[in-house]
Amino acid sequence: MRSVRALILNTHDGKLFTELDRNVIFKVKIGNGTHQKVEDKGTITIETNLSFKLISNVLYVPEINQNLLSVSQLLDRGYKMLFEDKSCVIEDAEGTKVFNIQMKGKSFVLDF
Repeated sequence: MRSVRALILNTHDGKLFTELDRNVIFKVKIGNGTHQKVEDKGTITIETNLSFKLISNVLYVPEINQNLLSVSQLLDRGYKMLFEDKSCVIEDAEGTKVFNIQMKGKSFVLDF
């Protein structure tokens, strides 16, 4: 199982976590400009096209209704994204494809 340490994710689904740090207390600003309470931070395991990956530092934000990736934080950590033909390919700093996400409506939905 490959560990993806720098992928920034906010999720509303507490069942995704394999471990949690319940001592996290702060708020995050989401795309619509509101601030939402972060209840926990931890690690989740997700299945990609090629394997299972561990994602650490995932924020548990129960008041949002979807899982959110931060594009700016991904770029800051060396990830590459290509938006083309109604899809988004995300590669890590070594050039390994992490996700290929298809556009649904006007969003790129990453379901776990």
